[in-house]
Amino acid sequence: MDVAGRKDGFATNLNVIVTPGSLVPSPEVLDQLVAAMPAQAAREVPGSTVTVVEKSIVDVAGVPSLRIVADLKTRTLTMRILKYTVPGGDHLALITYATTPKAYAHYLPIFEAAVQQTKGAAAAPVAAQLGAKLRGLADDKVSNDDWQKIFGFGGKVIGALVAIVLVSVFSRRRKKASPPTGGGAQ
Repeated sequence: MDVAGRKDGFATNLNVIVTPGSLVPSPEVLDQLVAAMPAQAAREVPGSTVTVVEKSIVDVAGVPSLRIVADLKTRTLTMRILKYTVPGGDHLALITYATTPKAYAHYLPIFEAAVQQTKGAAAAPVAAQLGAKLRGLADDKVSNDDWQKIFGFGGKVIGALVAIVLVSVFSRRRKKASPPTGGGAQ
């Protein structure tokens, strides 16, 4: 927090939350995040409104990440928010910078340099990437919950097939290794 720079009645600040989850950045995911912002702002700052100024997918520490610039207006103050959602494998870093629109141009190079120093940025696990590609093929008509059911069922089917093959292979080996039984010469 830049308390010393509080010339316009607001202390420019940074907030970081690290949370479990994976993210494969895409224009669709970015649009979903933008669409959720008004409800989130209403919960966190009752009576506020949000106007998205910019949205993009950018590299943060070499990893594609979501970037949103928005103005959050309350009865007494307007804040300019610069929000990054940075994948970290099976975690996400939600990095939010807040200042006033007037001070934004001054702080922007500082914010952008700081976010590039993020440690732990990493692509989502392969399973999450595969799931994102499948959702894209289905035009997001299949919910995440349904994809989990599909993958769970598919995993059970594959597991059953592997078990059948293993039992079959070991049964054949056992038959070949067993000495012949039967009556000998009398």
